[in-house]
Formats: sequence, C-alpha cells, structure tokens
Amino acid sequence: MRIYFFTFFYFFLISIYAQKQFEQIDKFLYNTETQLFEIISNDSIYYFDLNKQLLETSFLMTDNFQIKSINPITGDNVSYYPSNQTGVVVNKIFERIDKTKSKSFFINSSFFINNDTLFRVGGYGFWTKYRGLSYFNINDKVWYPYQLNAVDNSYLGLLNPKISRVDNTSYVLYAGKTFDDKNPIEEYPNFKVYVLDFKSKSIVYSGKTKQILDGPRIITFQDNTLILKKTGIERLDWSNNIVEFFNCNWTHEVSQKHNIFLINDQFYFIQEVDEEFILSSVFNNIDSLITQKKALYESKKMSKLIYLLLVLIVIGVLYFLNKKYNTLYVHHNYLSYKNKKIGINNSEYKILKVLHNETKITTNNIHHILSNKELHPNHIYRLIPEVMRDLNKTLVLLLANNNLVFSVSKNKLDRRIREYTFNLNIRMVFKS
Repeated sequence: MRIYFFTFFYFFLISIYAQKQFEQIDKFLYNTETQLFEIISNDSIYYFDLNKQLLETSFLMTDNFQIKSINPITGDNVSYYPSNQTGVVVNKIFERIDKTKSKSFFINSSFFINNDTLFRVGGYGFWTKYRGLSYFNINDKVWYPYQLNAVDNSYLGLLNPKISRVDNTSYVLYAGKTFDDKNPIEEYPNFKVYVLDFKSKSIVYSGKTKQILDGPRIITFQDNTLILKKTGIERLDWSNNIVEFFNCNWTHEVSQKHNIFLINDQFYFIQEVDEEFILSSVFNNIDSLITQKKALYESKKMSKLIYLLLVLIVIGVLYFLNKKYNTLYVHHNYLSYKNKKIGINNSEYKILKVLHNETKITTNNIHHILSNKELHPNHIYRLIPEVMRDLNKTLVLLLANNNLVFSVSKNKLDRRIREYTFNLNIRMVFKS
C-alpha cells in the first residue's frame, strides 16, 4: 500500500498544476522581474506563474534572430538575453538591441555577467576557435574586445564552455568541447580547467579533471553550480574543489533541450509526455539524497606535487636497482653479479678483500697471502703476475666489462715493489 501511495505522491509532485500541453516548445525562460515563466511556442508566448498556472498569452515578434538561441543571464542587478548566434542581444520583450554587424562568428560561445557587464567567451567562426574575451557595451549596444594581459599557452579556445563564479573577480572556465585546428570537424570533450581573473586580467590554467562536467546547467541565480544528469544532479563546489553526487528519480524525465530553473527551492523544467511537453516541477531535496563526494579536479599545484613525488619515486627505484644490480657479491668460493656466478679460490678472496678496504694491493701483500711451505719465496714472486691476470679475467668475464680491471704502478718509496689498483667503480659486498 505504501508503494502505491509514494508512487501516486511522486507523480502528483511532478504534474500538479501543469495547465497546458505543447506540441512544440522553442524556448523556456524565466523573467526575474515579473517572476513569471515564459514558454515560447511558434509565434506565441505563454506566461505561467510559480504555481504553473497559465496567466496570459501574447504574440511574439522576432527581428532577424533565432529565439531558440536566446540564453537568459541574470546578475546581481541586471538581466540580459544574449543569443548564441553571432552576438545577438535582445531585451526582456524580445526586441533586438545590439548593433552587431559581424556574421558567422562567436557561434557556440558562452555568456556571464561581471560587475553588471555582459561578457562573452569561447565559440568559433570560420573554423577558428575564439581565444579572446569580449564585452557588450550597454551604451552604444556594440561588442568590444576585452584586453587581457596574459593568456595561458594551453588555452586554445572552447566551444560552449561552462562558467562558474568563484568570487567577485574570478570565474572558472571548464567543460565544453574543443577541436584541433588542423581537423576542425572532429570535436572532443575538454577536461582542462581555467581561471579567468579580472584582477590580473588573465586566463590561467588551473588543473585537469577526469570527469565529464558537461550537461544541462540548472539556472539558480546564485553562485551554486548544479549540472543535470540522466541519473541525478552534480553540485560543483569550486571554492573547495569538491563535486557532490545526488541520485534523483526524476531527472531522466527532464527534456534536456530546454532550461531548468531552481526557484524558491523547487526545480522547474519541461517534461515530455507522449510526444507533448508540459511545465513541471519537483521540490528540492537533493541535500538528503547525497551519495558521494570526491575531488572536482586535480589542481595545477597538486599535479606538480604528484609529478615531483613520482620523480622522487622513480629516482628511488633506479637507485635501489642500481644498488642491487651493480653490486659485486664476494663469497669465499665464488663471486655473484646480476644473477651470474663464477668460482674463485681462497687466495683470490683475500686479495679482493684487501682491495675492497685499501683499493690498492702491493706485491708484498700478495706474496704474504700466497706464502706456504711448499713454494720457495722467489717462486711465489714469479706467480704473482699470473694470479692477478687470472683474477682480472674472472672479473672481466663476470662483469662483462672490457675495461682495465687493475692498473699496475711502482711504489714511490721502494721502486722494486709493484702496486695493483682496482679501477672499476663497482660496489663490493662480502658475504660470510
């Protein structure tokens, strides 16, 4: 019984007071001065109040512009009705007020208001992306370029970028699409985030996101960025770099071709039912439906920190590998290097131990190591060069290094004594 009740209550919230159905809707707007919704269908404007009751109908006259391209922009003190059609601007009664003469440019641009002035960013014309910023002079009704002091080299212009205000002088540019100038027909999503700063008059690269932040933006008339998805709503908190996800069971019914408004804690939208359109609304309860939070984007500072950390990790790994694989392990009866082994005798082990501690070994030291009762001392002296040649061959074979292993010189005090110096720069570790 409860399931039937909640199902009935849900559809009641969706469709209550939906007074009229339309076969075609060209534009869905909200007038902040009159607090009335304006649904434009064919040549007529239908006015609805916040209870979705139809109040009146009037005839629409357009002057050389497409009503579908009009986008309402509301600031703290002013409202504008710019068009995504070559800089067209109309007033609240849809009279064209701009004096734009340029054609086929600034298509797919986006608009925002700063200090009661209408600005335009992004878009393209003649297969070229618009990389600048322009503003609408309300006095002479003409668009002018806004002089920027610096633009990041990675900012190459965007199509339909989204714009969110961070504070009174900073705006975030994100989402939208871009294309390669060499192949302008193929568009791809933009994942880079930029900050437009009016203090420094610059567009600066701020970071990169792994999320697709495109989708119909809910117009809230506040610094609150809500993006409508088929499965719910995303709230973008740019100040704290957080994105919140809300699962809503009504967002899939919203016609995403038209505006969505959040007014007096209710979402107002156009809903398509049986190939006809109606004005619908639901109460705002997304704060009770939050499902998860995560970082909105990887900031430039964070990416530099991660890059530095990765570099340090790589250096550490290379150091460890070099230390491990560039080490000669000396055992009593064999040598090992990079998973290779070769046998040695006890005398060679002792010679290497002296070389490890002193880096040099004299013929007298070697004579002392080789001395035994079976050989005459003079015979041992004659054996020393042969023993060192054998040890040299062993090391060359094991290390696969053709460089000179030992250099031979005479002692400065007693010229009769020869010294063998170990030349290879390699770490030796003795195993017991």
